[in-house]
Amino acid sequence: MLMIREIPYVFTKKTRKQYISEGRGSRQDEKYQKQYIKTYASVELGKNTGFRVNTDTGEICKVHAPLKQERFHVWTEDFDGGATIEDSFWFFNLKMIPEAGGAQNRSIRELAHHLDACVLNKKSYNNNYKFAFIIDGEEILKFKERLLGFIPAELEDDFFVGSCREYVDYIFNREKE
Repeated sequence: MLMIREIPYVFTKKTRKQYISEGRGSRQDEKYQKQYIKTYASVELGKNTGFRVNTDTGEICKVHAPLKQERFHVWTEDFDGGATIEDSFWFFNLKMIPEAGGAQNRSIRELAHHLDACVLNKKSYNNNYKFAFIIDGEEILKFKERLLGFIPAELEDDFFVGSCREYVDYIFNREKE
């Protein structure tokens, strides 16, 4: 694992191997993303939260075994981490998809459903939650503008969608303000 501040804004299959791992394991990707954010943005994400969003209602709660529930399909995947930043609690979803493929396409679609459910949460509940969707990789970043289009203008301050490096830039620029 190569950890430097100036990582690529867009990971390709080749640069992912160079910086993160030879294999395809998403655990290595998530570990790298969490470590990068901790090192360069001073944000400790911790472990997976167990919190999921109900796609019908926008409710966020801990659901550890959604497949055991009657309506299992209404729960998003759980958030990959969370952190209190200033006066808000940020939920983090981390993805690394440098190339296209069947499973990767399904992951992008699931991420879109997750983002949509988070927008529903902000419209339905008065809370101090914010959401960061860290999307690294050439393939998933092709969808960035479309994903940003899910977020209404009045909720833009409650969301971040972009790569690890963009997130560190975002935090750094907020601190300068």
